[in-house]
Amino acid sequence: GVGNTELQVQIMKDLQATSYVGTPSFLMTLIKKAEELGHDFRKDFSLKTAFLGAEMLPQSLRDTFQNDYGINNSQAYGIADLGLIAYECSEKSGMHIPEEVIVEIVDPVTGTQLGPGEIGEVIVTPIEKTHPLIRFGTGDLSLYTDEPCPCGRTSSRLVRITGRVGESVKVRGMFVHP
Repeated sequence: GVGNTELQVQIMKDLQATSYVGTPSFLMTLIKKAEELGHDFRKDFSLKTAFLGAEMLPQSLRDTFQNDYGINNSQAYGIADLGLIAYECSEKSGMHIPEEVIVEIVDPVTGTQLGPGEIGEVIVTPIEKTHPLIRFGTGDLSLYTDEPCPCGRTSSRLVRITGRVGESVKVRGMFVHP
């Protein structure tokens, strides 16, 4: 969570945490707080991997984590209503869509299904008996590729999340509406 940042930094250091799961912005908040407290994050902390989600991960921030702090990072895409929708492999060439999820990219106005490389709304149908949803509109914009990944997987991949349908934006994992 976003509270008690100093305490979280201290616990992360004391426990020699090697992995982080959360938003990219909060990971950067933790790093900056550690530096404010006089730590050299790369030397004083054991963090080596980060699994990031709930907001967009700009390439510049990804590079900062990797190059400046030695944190290998990958991203995932999910929403509260459905859970995990796609995840990145070590190749970082898009987020793989698991077999138990059907993802479509559609024109947000007409609902027409779009092809690879075309930006549209992410529509998801999870193959799940306990929480059935059919063609759930996420409100997120993305594009997909169906080219095989260099890792060898052949599933379609979301290339990246490009924005939102409408005027709402996501800031630190929370939606802000005008």
